[in-house]
Amino acid sequence: MIRIPVTARIPENYIKDSALRLSFYRRLSNFESQLQLESLLAELIDRFGKIPKDVINLANILKIKEKCKSLEIDTLEVGTKGITFKFREGKIANISGLLAFIESDKNNIKPSNEKLFIKTNKGNALSSAYNILKNMESFLKKEAPSKEGASYWGRFHTGKKPIEQ
Repeated sequence: MIRIPVTARIPENYIKDSALRLSFYRRLSNFESQLQLESLLAELIDRFGKIPKDVINLANILKIKEKCKSLEIDTLEVGTKGITFKFREGKIANISGLLAFIESDKNNIKPSNEKLFIKTNKGNALSSAYNILKNMESFLKKEAPSKEGASYWGRFHTGKKPIEQ
């Protein structure tokens, strides 16, 4: 689930025909690469003129959604003070990468339970969320280490020392 307080849609005054508008919604939501999304946006410009801000917001939310999916993030919620991320239960493959990400900005990144809260400055919520995801990805996509990182996460995540085997 992604909650970002912006209007993201294809306005009726941009694509008047509802069937055609629905077709573009489908095509936008099924993009498979950044290049395909950009090509679709170029087609919108060619056919309907300058892209309205609401459509740009929609495209950016779709990019954020795709990034969340690849990072196993279940929920992203933008609030007035920052962004909360919740990972899919048991899906963090690189615990030490996540810990390194948290350590990289521990004054602004606050973990609790299965969530991370990242304090952000006022500004464009979409670009803030996407940039944080790209930064997080650079830590999480690195080679995952062994059991040691996982046992540290167990202690960190639950507040208890993990059971030793």
